[in-house]
Amino acid sequence: MSKNKKINLNAGHRERMRQRYLANGLNGFQPHEILELLLFYAKPRCDTNKIAHELINRFHTLAGVMNADVQELCAIDGIGSQTAIFLRLFPDVFRAYQMSRNADKLSFKRRNDLKAYLASLYAGTVKEQAYVICFDANEQIICIEPTGNGTSTTANLDIRSIAEIALRNRCDSIALVHNHPDGNPNASNTDIFATNRLSKVLRSLDIELADHFIVGSRVTSMREMGQIND
Repeated sequence: MSKNKKINLNAGHRERMRQRYLANGLNGFQPHEILELLLFYAKPRCDTNKIAHELINRFHTLAGVMNADVQELCAIDGIGSQTAIFLRLFPDVFRAYQMSRNADKLSFKRRNDLKAYLASLYAGTVKEQAYVICFDANEQIICIEPTGNGTSTTANLDIRSIAEIALRNRCDSIALVHNHPDGNPNASNTDIFATNRLSKVLRSLDIELADHFIVGSRVTSMREMGQIND
C-alpha cells in the first residue's frame, strides 16, 4: 500500500470517529478510543490507535494515563514531550473548568453544593494539596487560593501563608481544604492538631476558621465531626 493510500485510510477513520463523537458524545467509547480521539489533535499524521493501546496497557486506565508523569508518558513509543504535556493538561483543565463554572454560585451556607465542588476540585490529583477558601461577611466565596506544596502523603499546612492569604483578601472567615489521595476521608491526628493551632492564630486576627474539609472517597467536615475547638 502506498504512503498516500495509508494516509487517506487514516483520514477516513479519523473522520468517522469525529462524527461518532458529534452524534453521541463519548457514550460507547472505550478508554483507548477516547485517547485515540484526543491524540488526533496532538499527532495529526500517525496511527494514534496503536499509541492509545500502548498507553492503556502501560497505565491501565484513562485516569492513570492523564495522571502519569511527563517522563513516564515519553517512554511510550510515539509520545514526545509536547504530546505528554497535552495529555497532562486534561485533569488541570477540568479542575479549572469546574472552578469557573461553579465558584460564583457557592457559599458556606450551601454546604452540600460546596462539598460537591470541592470533590471536583481534586479530580485527578495524586498529591496532597491544600486550598484556602475566603468568605465575606455573608459567607459568599471571595476567592480560593492554593497554599503550600504537598506530596503523595502530606500537605504542607503553612499557618503563616494561610493567615497572609486571609488578611490579603480581607475576609471575615476562611475554610481550609486538603485531600487524601489514598481515599481516606478522615482527619489524622496531625490534621486535627494543625487545624486547631491555625484556628487559634486566626482568632487573634479576628478571622473565623469556618471549617476544614478533607477530600477522600467522600468529603468530610472537621466542623461537623466536632474536631475544631472554638
